[in-house]
Amino acid sequence: MKAMIPMLAACLWGLVGGLPLGAEENALPGRSELPLVIPHPQSIHVVAGDDLLLGEAGRSAVEVVVPAQGGLLDEAAGLIQAALSKRGLAERHERVATRIVLKIISAAGGGPFPELTAERSAAIAKSDQAYVICVKPERPAEVSVIGASPLAAYYGATTIVQLIESPRPGSAVLRPVEVADYPDTPQRMSADWVLQWDWEVNGYDWGDGLAAFIERCKRKIDLCSQYKVNRVRFLGGRIAPGAPYTADRYSRIQRFGLELNRYARRKGVALQYSSSSWGLDYYGWGLPYPEPWILNRQHYPDGPVYSCVGGTVGGCLSNDSLIAILVERHKQLVRDLEPGSIYLHQIDAATYSELARLWKTRCPQCRRRFPHDEPYAPDGYAGAVARLYNAIVAGLKSVKNARGDYDAARDLEIVLASPGYSYSAESDADWDKDLKYFAEIGGQLVDRKNVQITFREQFKRLDDRGLRIPEMAAALEQAGWPGAPFVFAVQGAGLLLNSRMFVSSPVLTGIDEGAATLYNFNGHVHSEVQVLANVNYAWNHHAPGSVDPLRFPGRRLHEEALQYAVGARHSEFLYGRFLDTACEALYGKQAAPWMAALFRLERDRGSVLAVPAWVDHQWKNAGIDWRAQAERNLQAKRLAEQALAVCDPQASADVSWLVQCLEVGARLCRLCDAIHREKRSREETDALAAEILTWLEKNFQFQTTEPDGGDPGLWKSLVARIAKGPPRPSGEAVVPAMAAESSQDGRTTVEVSSVLPGYRPASVLTSDPSGKDWGKDGGWNDATAGQFPDTLEIRFSEPRPVDSIRVFTLADHWQDGPAVDANTEFSQWGVTALDVEVRDANGTWRTVRQFRENHNVLLSVKPGSGPIAAVRFRVLQSADGLFSRIVHVDWQ
Repeated sequence: MKAMIPMLAACLWGLVGGLPLGAEENALPGRSELPLVIPHPQSIHVVAGDDLLLGEAGRSAVEVVVPAQGGLLDEAAGLIQAALSKRGLAERHERVATRIVLKIISAAGGGPFPELTAERSAAIAKSDQAYVICVKPERPAEVSVIGASPLAAYYGATTIVQLIESPRPGSAVLRPVEVADYPDTPQRMSADWVLQWDWEVNGYDWGDGLAAFIERCKRKIDLCSQYKVNRVRFLGGRIAPGAPYTADRYSRIQRFGLELNRYARRKGVALQYSSSSWGLDYYGWGLPYPEPWILNRQHYPDGPVYSCVGGTVGGCLSNDSLIAILVERHKQLVRDLEPGSIYLHQIDAATYSELARLWKTRCPQCRRRFPHDEPYAPDGYAGAVARLYNAIVAGLKSVKNARGDYDAARDLEIVLASPGYSYSAESDADWDKDLKYFAEIGGQLVDRKNVQITFREQFKRLDDRGLRIPEMAAALEQAGWPGAPFVFAVQGAGLLLNSRMFVSSPVLTGIDEGAATLYNFNGHVHSEVQVLANVNYAWNHHAPGSVDPLRFPGRRLHEEALQYAVGARHSEFLYGRFLDTACEALYGKQAAPWMAALFRLERDRGSVLAVPAWVDHQWKNAGIDWRAQAERNLQAKRLAEQALAVCDPQASADVSWLVQCLEVGARLCRLCDAIHREKRSREETDALAAEILTWLEKNFQFQTTEPDGGDPGLWKSLVARIAKGPPRPSGEAVVPAMAAESSQDGRTTVEVSSVLPGYRPASVLTSDPSGKDWGKDGGWNDATAGQFPDTLEIRFSEPRPVDSIRVFTLADHWQDGPAVDANTEFSQWGVTALDVEVRDANGTWRTVRQFRENHNVLLSVKPGSGPIAAVRFRVLQSADGLFSRIVHVDWQ
């Protein structure tokens, strides 16, 4: 936490007098609660006294005075005036009832500041974003907003704006309140504008050109600023200069990047550029795999190529020339665009066991410089990574642009990712090694200011000794790296686990206590309600509706979080008062009920597909009920159309775009249904596709502003791909609900709900239980990511007596092929919830065993007396929440 001395404090004074405030006007009928403030303050309560009059009869009684022009104090004054105008107080009364004066006062001696009691001073000292609001309700009344910085004072003004009430049209009052507020999470990346995993396609490019894109992004930056969202995942992937295939993309980004970054910085928001993924951008995404932009060479530009960690791609950590090239490439991006945040991802290895295997493949030069095979050793992988990080940090922080007053050492947040970022399913033994590994990196960093390190979502230690992120934060702070964890939290509604617009995952944000930045990995276009929910709990982990993560033991916490993420569990508070308030804030009072009904439709009936790009990942999947998805989209569209007719003017473009996208999604779903369920002829699907393309051309623009042209940039090529039909089983093709497959001896038949290539269902009868042949027809993997249940059924040619059945799921270290037995446990991939059913000789199915919260690789079942004709395994959940994995089945 930052100390308060020396500190700038901003003071907003309200002096009320002149207009009478009678008893009849003092109370709003039926008021029992304050308006809901988003994000919810740490402490807020009403104090004794009359309501403060801000305006009556359509005339404002407020004078706002800003002694120092410019900056966030001007923004705060503008917010207050806009809030009054919205309530019909456009004219000024000749007499001032309330004077609001914004001041910046130095706490080190800039003047008397009696409002700062010891308790209030302690609250402000929590953060440079902290503020307090205090009221002297006698006439003339006095309202003070005291902030630890201009941004903090601005945040205080955003809270006041949400507390303004209108007892009748054309009037406004403010109840006397006391607020002490500060963030639990310093950097709140509650908005994710990227639609394709974490690297491609900004969702606010609607095909209508550069000027419209810039204006729209500025409007969304304003929204973030007003709700204390100070980080945005903005753009990523193939964006850095230097490689031939990025030249056109980079030139497009230069048309808007600098302007938007400077605008965001003035608003207290940092736009993050995910400049590199999978080895400092060594792939050309979408080009033939692999397509490296740089290789490990003994000298550049054309020296001999050699292999190191990750192969020949540019991952060697002892090659000074290579590292210098990497640094210079990203220095140019920082110099050209002036980003507020940059995310740099080295070679992709998540878990400690992956690190250990990868590190053993290093080149002779790395072995000489870093001889230790243990990754967490000072002269092991940790030392090599720290050396790379030191070069990157020093290089990027050297950038200064005097013309724009940009100093990367001050204005740039550097987020480093991999090698290593952990998975929640890692064993506690490996997690303890993670603690040592990252602490060693932190200890060897030279400059740690504004530098963070990435971790994927974590939960509790499996031994139930505590939450993992706070433990990591403490280890890094002890190593001299406070404020280090950047938590990349996949939690649903991010177009990975599902296409939902809104999930209740944020109620468990207390899991991430100790994170410097929480990246929610959702909150995209159409999901700004999710943005507000994210920041509500990132700012205040104990806001109303929050769920204490410590209630759930060990693995149970992960399972609880997964229920929220996939939309199987919902928060009554979020779908109740919070949703109503958020929809009114975003869309206006009249539109709010219709938009809230849309989100509740999704809660009650299933995902609403508002981002057609999601279909790009799923259209081959015949296991999805595409007809039902299309119908849900059309139901949602009808609700959005009702909202559009009555929404606030500033929301009209957003709701209109939502209406259009829901229709696009419905049409794409109907095309998928025609192929998968109706099994239309090629001629019929071609005609349907042509009809969709004609409609798209008539109703949309397809100008390309961001490098991929946003969501619309995918639509026409996607229609063409769907119309061709699912490809034959190869590569990434999915073969769902495949026909029953007989065993080699013809005595058994295996049928599954869906399957990926390389995981032939009948292979479970002959596979190695260790999983050593996983992915090579050595066990079954379903094809519907994040969707359960999945089934595997084995039918016998004739009923037979069976004493016991054994089923093996996937072990953590299946690559090494160790023997598994009844004592082998998994934490990463295996089946955690399973029903085992058998069919008697008379055709009756019965459940013989149910496994819940399972972590054993081997499960044994006794079906009971009498011959059986079939056995069915119904998988209800897995450790990662994505796929069902059964390696081997046998019986006696």
